[in-house]
Amino acid sequence: MRAADLGFSVEEAATFLGAGMGLRLEREQLAALVESLTERELEVLRLLAARRCSAGIAAELFVDQSTVKTHLIHLYSKLGVHSRTQAVARAPRLLG
Repeated sequence: MRAADLGFSVEEAATFLGAGMGLRLEREQLAALVESLTERELEVLRLLAARRCSAGIAAELFVDQSTVKTHLIHLYSKLGVHSRTQAVARAPRLLG
């Protein structure tokens, strides 16, 4: 699933991902980053930005906490970060 399938444009998603930590990627690079995220990774990222803990994310998504941790590992890798705090800084709230 792509960013547009989730109800927001690539530009909005790029702004969402690029606003934190002074990220200065070219538009194409940001679009590629956004498009590389799965639907579930985007959901986890939104819940992280909403300050949900792993247990809360797992409950909301009806998955095990180990599955959330796997999604976080993939997100961290794709975003080029090493922690939840850095991921949230890279992804300020988009959907209010």
